[in-house]
Order: sequence, then structure tokens, then C-alpha cells
Amino acid sequence: MPLIHRFLRNLPRFSLLFAPFHSIPLPSPPPIASLFSFSVSYGFLLFVLQTQFPSVSESEWILWGETLKLTSNGAASVVTTLNITKEAASIQAPPFHTVKVNPKNVASIILGGGAGTHLFPLTRRLATPAVLAATQTPGKSGMYWFQGTADAVRQFIWVFEDAKNRNVENILILAGDHMYRMDYMDFVQNHVDRNADISISCAPVDDSRASDYGLVKLDSRGRIIQFSEKPKGAHLNAMRVDTTSLGLSREEALKSPYIASMGVYVFKTDVLLNLLKWRYPTSNDFGSEIIPAAVKEHNVQAFVFRDYWEDIGTIRTFYEANLALTEEFPKFEFYDPKTPFYTSPRFLPPTKIDKCQIVDAIISHGCFLRECSLTRDCKSLV
Repeated sequence: MPLIHRFLRNLPRFSLLFAPFHSIPLPSPPPIASLFSFSVSYGFLLFVLQTQFPSVSESEWILWGETLKLTSNGAASVVTTLNITKEAASIQAPPFHTVKVNPKNVASIILGGGAGTHLFPLTRRLATPAVLAATQTPGKSGMYWFQGTADAVRQFIWVFEDAKNRNVENILILAGDHMYRMDYMDFVQNHVDRNADISISCAPVDDSRASDYGLVKLDSRGRIIQFSEKPKGAHLNAMRVDTTSLGLSREEALKSPYIASMGVYVFKTDVLLNLLKWRYPTSNDFGSEIIPAAVKEHNVQAFVFRDYWEDIGTIRTFYEANLALTEEFPKFEFYDPKTPFYTSPRFLPPTKIDKCQIVDAIISHGCFLRECSLTRDCKSLV
């Protein structure tokens, strides 16, 4: 095999051509070489190269009687002759300028939850968003009930069509009954870098929880090619994937063979408005209607989230998430000085504990405990 063929075959994947200054013929070019023109000018060979792989590798070649070193760092490749008096070939890319997302051009919508059936009886006297903090004020009476997550956003489209909000380029849609810590600007930046129409934050889940979420399948570039909302039976089994592609170990992948949507989305503003107003004006839910249809028509990308995340929208998950906080080293820590919580104060009497044995428990203000034993428990005044 001619050396230049081996040289090309071992280069990283490239995708963009730089116009040549002085083209030179290549001996019997392979098919991939026919897609590119190469140029030599004063000892350097120049074309643009782009790849997804960040690894650095080096190798030596004998090209036209000279010993050359090839160095690849995943964004560019440089070939230099070991004899500095000789001409050298340099294969490199110009600087890649990432468009930094301006937070002022991102709007956020927090969905408060559904009718509250999953958290009953906690929602007997409280709305779903009020269960955790119990500090929200009542909304206006007489307002129409929203028919679903998409309908809730649709009824406030006028906010984003207002002239003063025309600079909003992306809309971040969040769930109000999840517990996790995420830098949303990383999510939005990933959305912009991939030129996605829609981005969905996803996490690997196990068999016991898979049927509670929308599940996705991805291609090799992270694009969502299939979305199934809360599948059951054979449909659930069909959504199993090899999650080692997400960076999980083989053992972790066997435990979590599904990729679940977290219900956290980023939409290009114009895409969201078009979907809700014109394409699917009668669709009321993102998970079961809007997203599955959009996957077929738009560039929908997955943003894999590997940190702690828990959906606390049911009594079981709400209770288990609270108990998990009693562990010596909990997976989720509320007291992080880098990400403080800002909330209204609650003026409650101090806690009184008399002749009690307490192990791994959380006791809130306003609780009076007398002659009792608590182990891995939570007591609070609602």
C-alpha cells in the first residue's frame, strides 16, 4: 500500500475542506482521498480537519524519503520532519470558536406537576409543588386547568412572542417534582454546540424504574432516533440498549440497560412555537405526543446526566428520597455553599427532644419528641 494511503487511513475522521493554494497529484488516491484537495506551499500541507476524539497519538512515517512524525490531538494533526532543514508538512485546523451561550437569551419554565394523584394524600390540601416547601401562595381563582405539560406552555406562548422577549433564543423546560443538581448552562451550551432543535436530558435507569419514564434510543452521535413514553411489556423490552456507550462499566450497564428522559428539555424558541401552535396544536403532553413526533422531524439530541437524580413525584419515591438524606454520606447534599438554596423563612418553634434515642434521622423545627426511638426516619411539621 502506498505510504500516503496509509497516512490518510490513519488520520482521524475529517469533515471540512480548505481551498488549496497549489494542488499536487497523489499517486493512485484511495476513495477517501478523492474527496479532498491537498496543497503544498513553502513546506506545509494544509487542510481543515475535525474529529470527535480527544485522545493524543504519535507515530512516525517515511514519506518521500524523509522520516516524519504525526501528532494528532483530536482536533488537528501535525506532521513534522525530524530534519529541521527540510520542508515539513503541517496538517491542522484553524481555531474552533465556540459560541458562548448568553444566559439572558435563555428563558426557563418550571412545570409544577399534574393533578396531584401520585402524591395523594399529601396533596389532599396542597398542590403538588407545595408539598416540598409549603410556601407557595395560591394562584388566581377561575383560571383554566392545563390539559398537560405541552398545553401549559402553549397557554403562555404569548410571553415569548412579546417584542421585549424576542431575544430569547432557547427555552429551558424543567420539572418541578425532581431532585437533582445541574448546571443548566452546561446543558444549554451542549444544545447550541450540537445545533440541536431539541435537547433532552437523559439518565440510565434500571428495570424497576424504566416503565415510569419516557425511554430513548440513540445513534452513535447522540441523536435520539426513538422515543417511547412509559412502555410496558414487549415495548419496554424493545427499548433495552447497551449503556456502556454512555460511559458505564459493563457491570453498571447490566444493572441499568435503559436510557430515560428526565423530563428536562431545551427547545429552540422558534421550534417550540412552531410545534405547539402549528404542527401539533391539539397535542397536550410533551412526553407522549410532542417529543415522539419531533424525533422524526427534528434534530433531537440527548444530554447524558450522570449525577444524582430522583423523580419524587410519587409517595414511594418522595419517602425514599427523604430517607436517603439520613445516610452518613448521602448521594445528594443540600448544604453546598457553592449552590445555596434561597427560600422564604418559616417561623416555627424550636425542636424539643426528651428521653429519645435517635439514629440517622432528620428532625425539623417545631417537632416535640418524647420517650421514643427513631432509626432512619424523618419527622417534620407540614
